[in-house]
Amino acid sequence: MPVCFIPYAPDVEIDEPGFDENVQKVIAKTEEYITGSVTTGGTGQAVRDAHAKGYGLVRGEMEILDGLPEEYAQGIYAAPGKHDALVWFSNGSPHAGADARLGHARGLALKIFDIGGPTLLEDEPGSRAFDYNPINAPVFFCNTVQHYLFILGLFLRAGEYFADGKRGRHRFYREYVTGKGTFSEDDWAWEEFLTFLIVAQRPLVNVLLSAYTTMGAVRHGDYIAKVRIAPDPGRAATVVERRMDVTSAEEVFRPALVSELRERPYTFDIQLRSCAIASTSKNGASRAARTRCRC
Repeated sequence: MPVCFIPYAPDVEIDEPGFDENVQKVIAKTEEYITGSVTTGGTGQAVRDAHAKGYGLVRGEMEILDGLPEEYAQGIYAAPGKHDALVWFSNGSPHAGADARLGHARGLALKIFDIGGPTLLEDEPGSRAFDYNPINAPVFFCNTVQHYLFILGLFLRAGEYFADGKRGRHRFYREYVTGKGTFSEDDWAWEEFLTFLIVAQRPLVNVLLSAYTTMGAVRHGDYIAKVRIAPDPGRAATVVERRMDVTSAEEVFRPALVSELRERPYTFDIQLRSCAIASTSKNGASRAARTRCRC
């Protein structure tokens, strides 16, 4: 069936009311949390407002394959070749501590080096680096910066809510959906809440066995795509420590990661899922191209 890939155009993006103002509020709240975490975090060190705990930083090599279809050979994928890379595994929580106390969201940050062209970062225009920051869930847990603003506040205090047992959980859920009572009933964040539940129920497996996605669609050269970093099936089959028992020790994810990579190299496939429509039925369609990152 013929497939028509959707080209990028500025009008595919939705202008969110109050976007710039809400972004500044998020930045201010983040800075306030990080500054205060030196005394409130229990470690005597500043921690991030998300992905505060790292499991390991790994050297890798990313290979962009030759012969990709034109719709996939966009941007950094237009030129086949190999690049040095760094891979950082983390937990999505804004807290550091025993693995059993943290949530099920985990991240894989990929930094690719020796990429030509200027970056969008004003303070690093010539860094020649390209970054992905996906997590182990297919969809993000909020749709707007306004949603993120109140959800961020809930996440930063999640430990206080859940320490209060069933009553605390229910209060967390209610304030998540209603925006702490600020949303009209028609605007309650049901989709965001259901996505949060999906993330909260991700399986506790070795970080090498999870697939990580950009969650939102991003511009991909002349087109639009989501990016997924998924374990190579052959490599994944060799992983010995698969399920993680967070009750067995304070640290389980990092030792399992180190143990595996000391014994054998590992490969992830970077898959591009382009936005497309089937020209006859108008049903959604997608295809994936792969590059390989070897850790």
